[in-house]
Amino acid sequence: IVFPLAKIINQFYYGLKIKNRRVVKKIHSGCFLYSNHTQHMDPLISAEVSGWGHRTYFMAGPDTFSINGIRHLVAMLGAMPVAYDIGSMKKMIHSINERYHQGACITIYPEAHIWPYYTGIRNFPDTAFAYPVGLDAPVVAMVVTYRKRHGLTRLIFKHPCVTVYCSDPMYANPSLGRKAAKKELRDRVYNWMKKTADEYRNK
Repeated sequence: IVFPLAKIINQFYYGLKIKNRRVVKKIHSGCFLYSNHTQHMDPLISAEVSGWGHRTYFMAGPDTFSINGIRHLVAMLGAMPVAYDIGSMKKMIHSINERYHQGACITIYPEAHIWPYYTGIRNFPDTAFAYPVGLDAPVVAMVVTYRKRHGLTRLIFKHPCVTVYCSDPMYANPSLGRKAAKKELRDRVYNWMKKTADEYRNK
């Protein structure tokens, strides 16, 4: 029920366009998607980026699961709670490994907090890159950008349309130690995201 509805929302409400979508479709294993965070509905956008051929999960803070009435819905949509202590960290790592080996796309928002309609890329640490480094997993960077509306929809909606740009798959450098590999992979992802955001913002 939810995901077909999300496709309608993405197309009509957001005017969603996805550039280089084919790279995710060609990945036949699990993968990690890293995206800037500018909308509450970002997880539904990442679900469409994955091509609906991969089950999509996304990392969410514990407060997301504390809202009475929707905590189970949030979990069914694919939210995975971010760890807050050693015990939950072990469970989180186990869940991520399990979902990856099931062929899922796991979306991580390294900027952590939502800045609505922000067109830049905020700095973020290399902490969240431990998962693809440890699993030797493919990483696809995503950048959500905005463009002006045209046609009849501009009379209905005041907010801009969304265009998502996807990178080619990136992998951790196997010649580096884990700590150095995390930083090097983070830097590649960040630099690609920043370059893409600077080039295509508000077009």
